[in-house]
Amino acid sequence: MGSIGLKVEQQPEYEEIPAGTYDANVTNSMWAVSHAGNDMVSVEFTLTSGHPGRKIFSHFLLNNSDPKLAETARSKANRLCNAVGIIDWEEPEELLGNLVGIKVGPQSSDP
Repeated sequence: MGSIGLKVEQQPEYEEIPAGTYDANVTNSMWAVSHAGNDMVSVEFTLTSGHPGRKIFSHFLLNNSDPKLAETARSKANRLCNAVGIIDWEEPEELLGNLVGIKVGPQSSDP
């Protein structure tokens, strides 16, 4: 096999975004697969206030085998769709370009 030939550059270290509510634009939304192999919708938000340009990601495991987790994901998705005026959400791309207010909370590495 050949060499990849990539010189890896140092990435800037980012400080954690403080908890709060921020304005954001939906800049990416697509079908994805979780580590456990479940279908999910992955949404990327780009902050337009507070820390402009920073990215926040949210994943919606709408068909999770755990009913409680599936209900939590559906509730989050419902709030997002209501915020942008989507009545029948069919495809992830329908979220693109919408401006929303998002709540950012403390980060946790707990499972």
